[in-house]
Amino acid sequence: MRFTLPLAATLLLGSAVLLTSCEDLIDIASPVQTVGQAFSGDTLRSPIKGTIAGRTAPYYMVSDVTINDGDTLLLQPGVKILVIGKPKSTSTFGQASNNPGFVVNGALLSLGTKTAPVVMTIADNLKGDASAVQSAATDPAFKGYWGGINADGASLVVLRYTDLGYVGGPYGANAPTGYAAGDPKLGISMLAKKLNAKFV
Repeated sequence: MRFTLPLAATLLLGSAVLLTSCEDLIDIASPVQTVGQAFSGDTLRSPIKGTIAGRTAPYYMVSDVTINDGDTLLLQPGVKILVIGKPKSTSTFGQASNNPGFVVNGALLSLGTKTAPVVMTIADNLKGDASAVQSAATDPAFKGYWGGINADGASLVVLRYTDLGYVGGPYGANAPTGYAAGDPKLGISMLAKKLNAKFV
C-alpha cells in the first residue's frame, strides 16, 4: 500500500520536525546609548550633537559634555565657551571633582577663523592680572581649571583657529591607565582607539 501526503502537509510536518530539533534562541540586547540632543540654549548638556552658532554672548560648560559615537558637534566661527564648572560648587572649580571637559566619541569640528576664532576658556575674573609678574606656583595660567578635550574614542577632530585656555584640571580617583589622581589632564588627548581616526 502506497501512502502519499499532500505538499502542504509535507512542508508543515518538515517544519515541525525542524523547529523541535532547534535549541532555544537567546536574544542579546544591544547596549543602551542615549541619543545626542540637538543643541539649543546657553548651557552645553551631555550628550550633544548639532551646530553651535557663533555669537557675541558666551555659551557655558558646567559638566563633562559627551559627543556620542556617530554624532557630530560643529562649532561655528565666533563661538566662545566659558567653562564654569558646577554652579553650586564654585569653590571647588578646578579641583578633581569639578573640572569639566569634552569627551569625544564621535566627531568634533571646531571651525574658527583668523578673525572669529573659537574660544574655550574660563571666566576673566579667574585669570588674574595678565600684566603682573607672578611665579608659576601662583599664576592662574598654570593652575589648570578644566579638562580640555578627551578625544581618545573620536573618529574625527578638527580644530581650526581654536583657542583652549587654562586647561589641565587634575584627574580624580578614577584616573585612566597611565595617570594618577592629581595628574593634570591634557589640553587635547587623542589616543586614536578607532582604526581610521583623524585629527586635523
